[in-house]
Amino acid sequence: MFTGKQGKYYWLEQVNLCLADVLKVCPEFVEGKYLVITSFDSGPLRLIDEEFKRGWLQHDDLAINPLVESVNDIPYDEYDEWYIFLKAPLLEEFKVFVNYSLFSLRDPEYLMIETEPTWDLVGRKDQAERVKDLQELFWLQVELKDPETYISTGDRFTLATQKRDLYEKIIEAYGRGGNGV
Repeated sequence: MFTGKQGKYYWLEQVNLCLADVLKVCPEFVEGKYLVITSFDSGPLRLIDEEFKRGWLQHDDLAINPLVESVNDIPYDEYDEWYIFLKAPLLEEFKVFVNYSLFSLRDPEYLMIETEPTWDLVGRKDQAERVKDLQELFWLQVELKDPETYISTGDRFTLATQKRDLYEKIIEAYGRGGNGV
């Protein structure tokens, strides 16, 4: 597990962690809150009649639950990306990050450290620069939209939250194998 802090957000990443695991330990990440799903299985979630009847809304490519009653009411798969708010955000476009396989909140220099001597060093440097650019866009979007929590699951599970107590609960439940806060 890799962890860190950026501004008012505590973040973590782990490869073998999924939404179901996290929601089992911390349903309070979403219950009673406003959920915006920007990606569902690598694309937009298209709501069905049953979801509309339960109060879900569709706005362009965003699926929105204005008040999550239970984690059991949230569809999820792989390559999902969620923004969780205490109140309705401005419904502007969201850049989706989960579908970029290199996207990580870790220092992009890890790409150079984890490079084998036979690998293309110039290519790895380019990848590190792309990760850095994505991180800048991500943190700018998070700062502007101000979600309480961001969760995505793709090539790795990523969490960024203002809720330190819930962040620590996840670390306690699933261990710390990387650098700590």
